[in-house]
Amino acid sequence: MKKILAVIRVSTETQETESQKNELVNFILSLGKYQENEIEFIEVAGASAVKMNEKYLQMLQSIKNKITESDTIRSVAFWHLNRLGRNEKAIVDMKVWFIENHIQVFVKNPSLTLLDSEGNVDNGANIAWGVFAAMVAYDTKEIKEKTLRGRRRNAESGKVQSGNALFGYAKDKDGYIIVDEEGGSAEAVRQIFTKYSNGESTLSIYRELSEKGMISKKMDDIIGKRCIINILSNESYCGRVRNGKKVSEGKNEGKEYNKTTTHYPPIISEETFDKVAELRKSRQYEKQETANVYFGKSIIKYTDNTLTETLVPARATAVYKGRRSHLTININVVDAILWNEAKREKLLSIATQSVEHREKVERHLSDCEIKIKTAKEIITDYENTLERVNDLYIEGKLTKERYEKKYKDILDKLSGEKARLEQVRRQRVSLVAQLEHIAKDEHIADISDVECISATDSEKAAIVREMISKVVIRRDGDDRFITLYDSEGVECVNTYIYRREGSRSILSVNNGKETKPINTKTFVVKRFARKKYA
Repeated sequence: MKKILAVIRVSTETQETESQKNELVNFILSLGKYQENEIEFIEVAGASAVKMNEKYLQMLQSIKNKITESDTIRSVAFWHLNRLGRNEKAIVDMKVWFIENHIQVFVKNPSLTLLDSEGNVDNGANIAWGVFAAMVAYDTKEIKEKTLRGRRRNAESGKVQSGNALFGYAKDKDGYIIVDEEGGSAEAVRQIFTKYSNGESTLSIYRELSEKGMISKKMDDIIGKRCIINILSNESYCGRVRNGKKVSEGKNEGKEYNKTTTHYPPIISEETFDKVAELRKSRQYEKQETANVYFGKSIIKYTDNTLTETLVPARATAVYKGRRSHLTININVVDAILWNEAKREKLLSIATQSVEHREKVERHLSDCEIKIKTAKEIITDYENTLERVNDLYIEGKLTKERYEKKYKDILDKLSGEKARLEQVRRQRVSLVAQLEHIAKDEHIADISDVECISATDSEKAAIVREMISKVVIRRDGDDRFITLYDSEGVECVNTYIYRREGSRSILSVNNGKETKPINTKTFVVKRFARKKYA
């Protein structure tokens, strides 16, 4: 039968509780009222009384629950009063609760007994409790200020405040920040800024670098994109330090954060950072960017006698549309036309640039090797995770519902990664074959030369932007005439004519001599669909 509750608390997960527990047990036994088998324990790690985090609040509630649910536990013991809390109000509130419920409290340090022998509040102990509660709160404030001073000193000398250094940096043996040239993450940071300056989106940068293994693969594209944005917006990469940043809005507007920032040596120049900052302001579409890749984004113009405007993609209805003209045209159809013409232009370019093409094929092959290596590592991680989930379920640490959900989620990710690996392997086979033909001077450029370097929508979109400068759409009754211009602004040979008949898309092409129908079922890839609403 349990008679006394012993509360052991440490503020971090890494601190051990055994020594505190042993001292508290010895203290309880020294009272001469309890046997060791009559002690009930509450042991909590990671319960920060300074931050008053969730674990700490749960600990206070557990104390109340243990006592109210037991008919025999009428006493509580603490090794130190600060184990109950470091906030004066929290300590006093718990004292009031103990008194109201007639619970005896024993504290080893400072030596306190809350109730006298008749169960009434001991006046001396009550006063001492309040004094020590105030002292604990004051000590906590001093600790925080001392810690902050130490952090500022470390920040000024370039020492990591806590945890790991920013991506792109490492710590030396003394804990000081150095640029991570050896690990390669510093080069990844430089590439992120360079690629963004060259017009690439945050999403395409994340995908390319994660596939090469230069940055870690995240849970999904949205998280990966956010990581790239965080790097692009962090002034630490150009050597600037942000101390005392002011709150810009809300009830604390104008106040400074009580925060220090480590001084990081620059990886990029301030000029580069400022250039990217200006680009980010001008490219507002980054805020709405999603995993969808639109081949015709920003290059499709509609024109008639009264206006000219750029058509924008509308994901919900799967069309490019004009805000003033109200013209709409199916995204899948236009992107299929763009890709058909872009790969034809790319093929002509390759045929006239064999040396450059060989070097590019070699670079793509090198990228493939990196992607395959990275994919294999990710697949191994997922397989190991599946085994761990199975073990947890067998050990009874996961409910059947949680096990099935976790298992399915990981299995879906594993299947997706295996599919990507197989795609890259096929791409590698094609690239190797091309290089063999080039080496024998037997290679004649064909459409496979383009397809092997355009396995993803992002790669296709990049080729479209390289080969096609603009698209002009004109309307004549129900027909839409689509004219494309190459990278030098010269009109392409083919003009496409598109119209809708009910739910059917009718497409044809005119090469300057004749007009031929196009089978949209084989020509158009349905990458986007209209959203259905209940």
